[in-house]
Amino acid sequence: MSRKRKSSCVESAGDLAVDVSLPSGRSCRVNVSASSVVADLRLVAEKALNVGFLRLISPDGRFLDPALSLCQSGLQSGDTLTAVAQPAKIQATCSAFAKWCSGPSPVTLWGDPDCGGENNEELVEVQEIQSAHEAFAAILGDGTVKVWGNPDSGGDAEEVAGKLKNVQQIQSAHSAFAALLADGSVVTWGDSSFGGDSSRVQRRLKKVKHIQSTGWAFAALLEDGSVVTWGDSKDGGDSSKVQRHLKNVRAIQSTDAAFAALLADGSVVTWGLEDYGGNSQKVQAQLRSVTAIQATEWSFAALRQDGQVVSWGHITNGGDSSEVALSEVQMIQATAYAFAAISTGGRVTTWGHPLYGGDSGAVQGQLSKGVVQIQATERAFCAILEDGSVVTWGHKDYGGEVSADLKKELCHVHQVQSTKAAFAAILADGRVVAWGSSTYGGEITKEQEKKIRNVQLIQSSHMAFAALLSDGSVESWGKIDDDDFLGQGSMSEYSDGSSL
Repeated sequence: MSRKRKSSCVESAGDLAVDVSLPSGRSCRVNVSASSVVADLRLVAEKALNVGFLRLISPDGRFLDPALSLCQSGLQSGDTLTAVAQPAKIQATCSAFAKWCSGPSPVTLWGDPDCGGENNEELVEVQEIQSAHEAFAAILGDGTVKVWGNPDSGGDAEEVAGKLKNVQQIQSAHSAFAALLADGSVVTWGDSSFGGDSSRVQRRLKKVKHIQSTGWAFAALLEDGSVVTWGDSKDGGDSSKVQRHLKNVRAIQSTDAAFAALLADGSVVTWGLEDYGGNSQKVQAQLRSVTAIQATEWSFAALRQDGQVVSWGHITNGGDSSEVALSEVQMIQATAYAFAAISTGGRVTTWGHPLYGGDSGAVQGQLSKGVVQIQATERAFCAILEDGSVVTWGHKDYGGEVSADLKKELCHVHQVQSTKAAFAAILADGRVVAWGSSTYGGEITKEQEKKIRNVQLIQSSHMAFAALLSDGSVESWGKIDDDDFLGQGSMSEYSDGSSL
């Protein structure tokens, strides 16, 4: 008769020793108290392997619930567990962050409590998080939604909570949310002035496949290619004047107060405030064979199949590209007031407000090395070149200028992210360099530099940055207001006793 294996929960020695292995083959031996929960085991493994966001799989193929006690898990000393790393995501309101990854791991929040930096409810099994200006909305694994933050900005969905089931997508305006359900219907909440009340068009919101927004209104693209709009009438909420043209719509783009619909035949239909691109009449004849549309806060730029670009909207802020030569364009990037187009071979052409990124004449010689990517603050651009160096232009207080000393460090750049007025770049060695307005995250202190190492990705809010480190922890810098720094010390956690 075979001897029964002794259960781990009665091991009087007090320790459970298991091997934890990554799919790559890298592994470690982990020792934890037999009275611990799976989350404790996971935390020790994450530190030992220097990998964050792990899900543990038992020898018999079960995903282990982090809240489960080791006694209940059935694990025994000598077992080998498989660890699967989950990609982490970060979302931000104006002055708060949310970090999560799909699965049982909890959401971590930090920043201004009134803008979503705190929540009294535990948040687990989160699939996606969307943000308005001062509130978050999370889609959970069961298709329901949890919201928090400023109630007036969409942080309170009590009146529609019963309808928020089988949610597939959430879109946000400045202070309102719109949720797309699996059956193609839409549920809205938040400030009615910003599109939080869709009752006027609710009966038409059926078979919706995508939702887009300006700062004040929403536009829903239906399966039949038609469009339904609601919210502030001036800022895109009223499309009645162009409704007969909104047929066979393929995609919708928006500025702060206008929409542009790309039709299947490559033509474009616009509505909303004229100064924000709501009237394309002057260039309508040129809007043919359009493949993509980009936008500043004020203007649109349409990329045509032949590589030409047509722009409209506020003349000073990117709405007039008639005086620049644009050909073989592959991609367009935008500040709030200007456009930058990358053409074949990495050439860059800019137009719009000359002080806010529209004039790149002073750095054109440096841009000849070949640009592979462009990032933007509100009033400046940063281009990453093929050799990993960067070139900046635009307003100096918004990251448009880099000091000579800092310029030497900006080589082999992997990623650049931006707030309203600052840039942050991940270097090849995992360090981060920041520049621009110190109020908006453009300055990293010596003490913060020691902590911000082995960075995997950077996310930004309006005024601050958050860096995800290789061990799954987060370091953040910047400011909420003139007095409060947004740092890791303000982080709030919803968990089973462990960190993500």
